Amino acid sequence: LPVLSGKEIIAAVDSNPVFHGRNFRGARIGIPSTLLGCDPKVPILVASYNSAIEVTSAIRKMGLTNRIVTL
Repeated sequence: LPVLSGKEIIAAVDSNPVFHGRNFRGARIGIPSTLLGCDPKVPILVASYNSAIEVTSAIRKMGLTNRIVTL
């Protein structure tokens, strides 16, 4: 993804267990609750175009206040 060029990936998460344990640009993919330990100053990229609204809603329901970037 060009939007990620030169950016450090701190964490990668997915609600689908099929992806857990795999790597995305050097970050191991974990469960969504992994984001609970994230610095609120770090933006969260929602890389799912089709589910962006649902994912953004789930992030907010977790109580996270990070800036959310969508594709």
